[in-house]
Amino acid sequence: MIRDMIRETVPGAAGRHETAAGPAEKRRLAGRIILVPVLLAAMCLAGYLLLAAAYCIPTGLMDRQVAESCAVFEREGSYPRTGGAANSQLDNYTDALMLLKASYPENGNVWEAAARVTGYRAGGMTPVETVLSVGQGGTEGLDSGDYARYWHGYLVFLKPLLVFFHYGQIRDILMLVQSGMLVVLVWLLSGKERKLVFPTFLLWVFLNPRANSCSLQFNSVFMLTFAGMVFILLFHSRWKENLYPWHLLFLFLGAATSYFDLLTYPLVTLGVPLALWLYFNMSEKFMANLKNMLCSSAFWVMGYGGLWGGKWVLGSIVTGTDILENAAGAVLNRTVGINSPYQESITYRGVIKRQLLGAWQPLLFVLFAGTVCLLAYRLVRQAGRASVCFCKRVSLCVVPGFAGALIHPLFFHVQDTCGFRILPGRLRGRMQANQGKG
Repeated sequence: MIRDMIRETVPGAAGRHETAAGPAEKRRLAGRIILVPVLLAAMCLAGYLLLAAAYCIPTGLMDRQVAESCAVFEREGSYPRTGGAANSQLDNYTDALMLLKASYPENGNVWEAAARVTGYRAGGMTPVETVLSVGQGGTEGLDSGDYARYWHGYLVFLKPLLVFFHYGQIRDILMLVQSGMLVVLVWLLSGKERKLVFPTFLLWVFLNPRANSCSLQFNSVFMLTFAGMVFILLFHSRWKENLYPWHLLFLFLGAATSYFDLLTYPLVTLGVPLALWLYFNMSEKFMANLKNMLCSSAFWVMGYGGLWGGKWVLGSIVTGTDILENAAGAVLNRTVGINSPYQESITYRGVIKRQLLGAWQPLLFVLFAGTVCLLAYRLVRQAGRASVCFCKRVSLCVVPGFAGALIHPLFFHVQDTCGFRILPGRLRGRMQANQGKG
């Protein structure tokens, strides 16, 4: 299986694979297999060094900005909404937790600090209330707690930003950066595939850019998704005969998602870029397309899981504590509900209903319904093999974006303010297949 995943795949070549051609081919294949764990180890080391560098910044320089950030938290509370819909809900609760981690004064051991990621906390107080207490100079009586099972890669950017900007200003910066990324994306699409501009814009609106830019918690996945799309648009014409570099892209996207994200809607960094990549690399053979999709997804999973495992092992070694046990308990809690406070009955049907209600936006769903009708019309108009091929293209683009809710029902049930964001991968995949090479 691993050999097939690593071997070169040629789109449009009837799903053929280059056969082994002696020792040279075997050495190249072995090198590619070995390269994956080497890259994962290198990314773990680089991520750890970046965090250690961020912890070298004196937290005293951030005190004023944290104090000025209190006005936003005092006004909005833990879970405000920018509009009336469920998808407009912000996660100030987690954003406050992130600020508490970024501004916590350490004793000088940056290596251990980067592995532990300690922050203020207090029994009976939410992170928002704790930030208000810290910002007003009331650290007396506050305890501290580690959050070592996550990488907390966002601290690489948040700590330097807090030296110069408070929370409200950082939100404004994120809004400018996200808008700039959209402009770059639309500009690239207008020069390559204009028919994809509208579904991309619809994706951006569906993700609710205002909520994303106003919440540090939601921002990481959004940025990584759009960065992956920009990379694909810039280099999609390269590596046509050798797809291994593209598999490494998805390895990196999975690893970066694990590094920066606090478990929000991570599958979007796979589903949306993969749908775009498949659009430009579609073969006439269904099995070749399916294998390309599965290989890219497998590399994303290796990157995502590899970085998680790397943090648990590295953190356990540096801190001398059993982070692996803590992480295993959290995984069981989030996936199968062991020791979960959510005792209600959870079903696949209920999970999907919860996500659809969270994603409900009348105008966008009218546009989506129109797209489905247009898709049905084109399928009726196309006969024979062309229609079958078109259906296969649609299915390939739809599967990556929505699989998460069926794999981890408990997580998506609990994280209903994040899980619905997986749906744009499905929506955009349909629109690309509908407007693409049908």
